[in-house]
Amino acid sequence: MSSTYRAVEISSPGVFSLVERKVAVLGAGQVRIRVEACGVCHSDAATVEAQFPNLSYPRVPGHEVIGRIEEVGPGVPVAAQLLGTSDGKVVGKASLEAYFRRGLEAYPELHFRLADVLCGINSVVLYYTNQKGTRTAEFMELSATGKVARVVANYGT
Repeated sequence: MSSTYRAVEISSPGVFSLVERKVAVLGAGQVRIRVEACGVCHSDAATVEAQFPNLSYPRVPGHEVIGRIEEVGPGVPVAAQLLGTSDGKVVGKASLEAYFRRGLEAYPELHFRLADVLCGINSVVLYYTNQKGTRTAEFMELSATGKVARVVANYGT
């Protein structure tokens, strides 16, 4: 990955410039997206024309981006990394299938060592370590029929 990126910025009202900027260091829970396409909407036009009070320049227009996760900061859930989502939520059978498939592709040596199973009312917690030694506790909420309805994963070091 390059240490810089190019962007078109509004240097001052009505003035566009192609610039090169330094890539910022990611903080906890942040992801870097390599932008493949970016929409520019009416609020961006208002920015170009300085229609918003107290607006500072330079500004890079466009907030409707399409891209791929290029890098993740510390603390980003593995599901977010594998599925390219910002929140790490896996919803529905198709997403779960994609998550498992991408996980096995990314980590062919994937395995778990079960350390403990904790049972509660309509819930179970699996406590395990993976092939990297990462400790994980997965809280699984069960439906009235005993099927897993929701899972929340918590990661250690």
